[in-house]
Amino acid sequence: MRTERQRYVKGRGKGMVLVLTAVVMALTLTACTKHDRQDPPVVVGAEDKPSPTKPSPTPSFTPPSAATLPTHAIPADEMPRLGEATAMAMGYTGKAFLDDLSKAWGITLGDPKEEEFPGGRKKTVITGGNGKGLSLLLTVTEADELVLLNCIAENGNTHTTAFLRACATVDAPGTDPDKATTWFDQAKKETDTLYAKKKEATVSGILTTGKLVMFVNRLTDSEQLKIFGGGTAENS
Repeated sequence: MRTERQRYVKGRGKGMVLVLTAVVMALTLTACTKHDRQDPPVVVGAEDKPSPTKPSPTPSFTPPSAATLPTHAIPADEMPRLGEATAMAMGYTGKAFLDDLSKAWGITLGDPKEEEFPGGRKKTVITGGNGKGLSLLLTVTEADELVLLNCIAENGNTHTTAFLRACATVDAPGTDPDKATTWFDQAKKETDTLYAKKKEATVSGILTTGKLVMFVNRLTDSEQLKIFGGGTAENS
């Protein structure tokens, strides 16, 4: 499978911004006080960052039920902790979808890289950009199943809405792309409105579709759509 992906992965993309930071943002939820004006990283399976010499143990955690997740935009520091990200669907690599998405937006995906995350676990990460403020960050399983799709648009990019909406149509088995795009339009509007009012990082309500969860994350330097498998008690 790795060889197959190499055929459609075309080298490193230009304009990738803060790759390692984006990885941590996409895969770790770190609490942030209101006195800290930096954007709080949001998301998946919150775990403490390991020490340089000894990995931190992963505490026992029960993911929230989908019914308890927020349905409207909230400040990022009120985002509930979500469960561990897992494959979007058994055997789903997203290859055709990612090929079309990358081609449509001029994004060149780089080679897969293994990165170490909290608890000493290693994950395969793929990143790429178009050099014009749009980029992708993916994580996959050892079997190349797609786990996380993080679509990132720098603030002020005129293609932000169209790009993120295109990402919302990810076609993993069991998902409803039409429902996702309708949700996205409202979620982005609410998130942008709250961001303009609060002047701080915000997140949208959370959509569950198939085995996926997705939400919009508005930061001071970018707007992102995060999509991943797992996250809730029902999907764990």
